[in-house]
Amino acid sequence: MAIAWIGSTQGDLVDRVTQRWVQITGRSLEKINETENSWLEGPVGKPQGVGKTFFDDLAGELGLEVKRNGTRHGLVQNFHLLSGPEFDSGPRSFQRR
Repeated sequence: MAIAWIGSTQGDLVDRVTQRWVQITGRSLEKINETENSWLEGPVGKPQGVGKTFFDDLAGELGLEVKRNGTRHGLVQNFHLLSGPEFDSGPRSFQRR
């Protein structure tokens, strides 16, 4: 099945149709209280797709670097730092019931 490409700013036709459907039926971020819903903010892929270099490209745009070697990896060194009144960072069991 051929995918219709409609330009570097628009992407694939099916993606654009999906985006329009979400815009028409969904809630826009302008209508959402950004202070209460800051967790919604994050990186967005480009119309050309995400690809292998997405995180390298994103880091470059933000003035950061991706480190692949070394002893410290990940975004959070200690999950216990996330503990608070509404979140317990203790161990979890994700077994099916």
